[in-house]
Amino acid sequence: MLTFTSKSGRNNVEISEGEFAKLVSEFSHRTIGGSETPEQAARGWLLTDAARRADWRQRIAAFQEPTAEQIETEARRIAFECYTYDALTEPAGCHYNVGNLLMRANGGHRMSESMQADYAAAQASASRALCDRGVTDTDRVAARSSLCIDRDYCAHRLGVSI
Repeated sequence: MLTFTSKSGRNNVEISEGEFAKLVSEFSHRTIGGSETPEQAARGWLLTDAARRADWRQRIAAFQEPTAEQIETEARRIAFECYTYDALTEPAGCHYNVGNLLMRANGGHRMSESMQADYAAAQASASRALCDRGVTDTDRVAARSSLCIDRDYCAHRLGVSI
């Protein structure tokens, strides 16, 4: 059994000599002409992978289940965005390319006065729609998923179910 330890001493990897030989063989094709040997590349990959997995486990352990209030707040934000998009895509809702307008609005880019007016009108329409129709269960499901996405990603990468 081979053991590799990171320079910081925080990560240890134990691997059989046979598995390491397979990994070195794989890296021998990737490192042709490179500045490191296949053994160094394999060792580096093992330690990087160990650090990545430790980070994922830590993020799962530190995750706190979203509260009902957090889910409702995120659901309102999602519903508002959907209603804004719906207002922009109505036949007379926007005089510009909707994707370009949203990119500018969400990215803080400059917009012409008429583009700002279209966006403000869509947001006003979205506010009215949110008051009239409220937040749907679909919005709540999307909100919960959005709030749990980091934990779910980490769990998927580690191959564990939550």
